[in-house]
Amino acid sequence: MAIASDKNIAAAYSNRAVCYSQLEQWEPASKDINQALAIDPRFAGAYHLRADLHFQNHELAKSIEDMSKACQLEPNYATHFYSRGKLYEIAEKNDKAEQDYRRCLEIKDNGTNAAFRLGNLEMKLGRFAEAAAHFTRYIHQHHPEDLEASYLHRALCYEKLGKMDLAQKDRTLARSLTENGWGEIFRPQK
Repeated sequence: MAIASDKNIAAAYSNRAVCYSQLEQWEPASKDINQALAIDPRFAGAYHLRADLHFQNHELAKSIEDMSKACQLEPNYATHFYSRGKLYEIAEKNDKAEQDYRRCLEIKDNGTNAAFRLGNLEMKLGRFAEAAAHFTRYIHQHHPEDLEASYLHRALCYEKLGKMDLAQKDRTLARSLTENGWGEIFRPQK
């Protein structure tokens, strides 16, 4: 019974840390999340939250370290890998970001934007066919109101691949999704 109680207490500290972080009270949030980890050092969600707190304090290396611990403790939880991938992108460690996004997609893509992020990363690296494939995957898995940017990014990939008819089709689809579309910004380049 004591183990269950300890885990509940750790969760309570973690939940209170979330509340403090929502209020941008970083010091009490850090104290609570550290207390949660002192009680339960295998609490992956607490490492994830502490990584977020480190990021808020511009401590990227510590943030990556804690997110890595969360990934290690819960290797089948896509959100940890997605979050670490974003951190690696910020740190300009694109090869590691790519690995994490791919891992995230292996686990599942529900609730994450890993396909979209991987598409952006592929574009940055000049791999436009791969980027277009990731944007297509994202488009097929999401609701229309979330897709304008994906269509526009895929249109850019199609342009780079010389597929102007497909690029124009995606621009038209993007404009149809919202009255305030970005269609004018992403005109085909001459």
